[in-house]
Amino acid sequence: MNRNQLDQLNYYLGSSLSEAKVSKELNIKTCLTSSAIFDFDNQLIQSKINQLKIKSNNPWERTKLIFDFVRDNIVYDFAPEVIGLSSWYASVILKKGLGFCHQKAIVLTALLRAVEIPTCLVFHNVKDYILVNTRFKDLLPDGFLPLHALVAVNISDKWYRLDATLDSKLCNKKGYHIPQIELGKRLYFQHLL
Repeated sequence: MNRNQLDQLNYYLGSSLSEAKVSKELNIKTCLTSSAIFDFDNQLIQSKINQLKIKSNNPWERTKLIFDFVRDNIVYDFAPEVIGLSSWYASVILKKGLGFCHQKAIVLTALLRAVEIPTCLVFHNVKDYILVNTRFKDLLPDGFLPLHALVAVNISDKWYRLDATLDSKLCNKKGYHIPQIELGKRLYFQHLL
């Protein structure tokens, strides 16, 4: 991706995403809408929702089913090929079947919104102690991953963070904890302040 494409992407993402700094500022209606990036009205996204056979009225159960799907079926790729704005569309990422944290969070957001779970992207800086001693150490000073993407979901008027970045196969291979949702519990959620 060249500098012009990156500038376009930053402009587009900035105009498509909420400017909220804290959960109290989030507009629930905005967190349910489709957009070019969160294109849950796309036939591929709708088809996937139908394939997942989401029948429950329980938002925790719908969230868990979609979370598990994205975690394990959109394979984590630390450096996927990004060829332009379309590389950020949920339907394109879903079709490709791989992506890094931002792309997986976009798919998770689109699928959750498709089943009427208010969802938005959340960014934060994380330290990956494992990456400090790898070939990526020069790219990530002191192991910090700036602007790691995950999602926030609103269930029963409370916001929770979900991170479906690492798939189970990779977690098992590397000996990492597999991210999970326990229905109705905060064990693997971080409640937004």
